[in-house]
Amino acid sequence: MRVAAFVALGAALLFSGVTESKAQAIKADLLNAACSTDLNASDVISTLCLSFIGAVLDTHAALSIVAPQAKVFCIPPQGLKPEVAAAAFRTWARDNSAELADTRGAIAILSALHLNFPCP
Repeated sequence: MRVAAFVALGAALLFSGVTESKAQAIKADLLNAACSTDLNASDVISTLCLSFIGAVLDTHAALSIVAPQAKVFCIPPQGLKPEVAAAAFRTWARDNSAELADTRGAIAILSALHLNFPCP
């Protein structure tokens, strides 16, 4: 269900005439609203939160292989589920509420994970 929702979202963006110069990043305030919902629900809003966080986790993992010095946080031995990362992000968002509207969602997630899962 989540994959279908994002395929539909991707297709809508692809065919909506959005170009690279017009594209806007998802800001932390929108992401915080999405991540403040019931993340166990199978709806578009909770899917947005968990998929966005999952994409940040996957991108960080890939970049950490190519450029280990660029590692921003370290995944604990037991792993890091998107739901746990979402909780860390929500705490960061609560503590930095004045910055949410001006901060990219991915940067906010990385900031939260850096604080909660520092590298040794």
